[in-house]
Amino acid sequence: MSEYRIASVAIENSASSFDMAYSYLIDDNCANVKPGCRVIVPFGKGNKCRQGIVLHITTSDTLMRGIKKIYQLIDDEPILSDE
Repeated sequence: MSEYRIASVAIENSASSFDMAYSYLIDDNCANVKPGCRVIVPFGKGNKCRQGIVLHITTSDTLMRGIKKIYQLIDDEPILSDE
C-alpha cells in the first residue's frame, strides 16, 4: 500500500474569500519540501501558477480525488520558522 505526502499550502495574494489552506500532493520532484518553504502550485479552475507557502505536511493511505500536485519547490530550506 502506498503512502502519499500531502502539503497544506497558503496561497499568496488570494482574496479573503479564498483565504484558507489548500491541499497539494508532494511528488518526487518536490520530495525535499518542508513546512515554511515556498512553492509554485496550480490554483483555481484555470490552474494558474501561484506562489504559496507550506504550512504543514501530512500523510494519507488514500489519494484524494482531484488533488493537484505541487509544480515546483522554490526554497531548499524553510524561510519561516515554527513560530
